[in-house]
Amino acid sequence: MKTFVMIGGLAAGTLFLSGCLTTQPDIQVIESPRIVTLAIDARDYNETAKRIYDSLTASPRVKRGKVVSLGPVDVALDRDYQFDHRALQEKLQVIALRSGLLEFNYAVDALTGNSAATERYRIMELQWTKENTVDPELLRTIGNLAKVDYILFGRVSSQTAIKGNQVEVTHRYNWKLGDCESGLLIWADEMEITKSKAR
Repeated sequence: MKTFVMIGGLAAGTLFLSGCLTTQPDIQVIESPRIVTLAIDARDYNETAKRIYDSLTASPRVKRGKVVSLGPVDVALDRDYQFDHRALQEKLQVIALRSGLLEFNYAVDALTGNSAATERYRIMELQWTKENTVDPELLRTIGNLAKVDYILFGRVSSQTAIKGNQVEVTHRYNWKLGDCESGLLIWADEMEITKSKAR
């Protein structure tokens, strides 16, 4: 009698539990819709950082385990759009820390406290912005003073087009890598991100 009750209780408990399991509703994850914007947003920084990192690490001319500083970025964007250098640098650092193939920092941070290096960096920044050139001797000097191996130069621009009731903006990115040992540009890549929305 006691055994029967225990088995019956177990069976009833099992039926009760299985009943609970089968009546539980499925959990659904609903993603909130992405806000449509023509400006450069977080997803664009993610895509850009990944593209830069993948291209750099795929290049046989870029040595592994070296330090890359995000240097001057010439920005020619409409006033409605902005480019956040710091946001890109942080994305690159996250990717670099995960893979361990390269190290990234921000050139301005690497130069902090070194007035001689900072002055030379300002000259290099002006040359890049005005003339799209890099002086080899200046690149070697800054690399030595800031203790970095490579400096990443960028150019970001945008072009807006009206197509019917749609506004289309194309953001263009051009990147070059300066080798602080040789003073030469040893890598380049470019990409475009096109976005559109109703007027």
